[in-house]
Amino acid sequence: MEIKSENLSNGRLICLDGKLDTTTSNAFSDVLLKGMDEEPMNVIIDMAALKYISSSGLRVLLAGLKKIKAQNKIMVLAALQPHVMEVMDIAGFSPLFTISPSREDALALLQKKANG
Repeated sequence: MEIKSENLSNGRLICLDGKLDTTTSNAFSDVLLKGMDEEPMNVIIDMAALKYISSSGLRVLLAGLKKIKAQNKIMVLAALQPHVMEVMDIAGFSPLFTISPSREDALALLQKKANG
């Protein structure tokens, strides 16, 4: 799996490409939680190129969400593929997360939160 991370003016964008499973979840956890203790920030996770997510990947998302919410920040999952969204729905995770149809919508949501 390829994980790209870039800082934004009001948070961080993480792009996932490939499979988020047992073998890749630790690397994703490191990127997601990196620096949060020193600098709490909003996070967008662009999942447009994520082809598969396992329970290990779901656990990392949930751990990140809990940490971000504890810091009064938000996490937005963007551009989920239908099969990834189905896994989120079956696991009962969909209502826990802010889910945006696209990266652009997620960026607009962060901007709105920053201004509002």
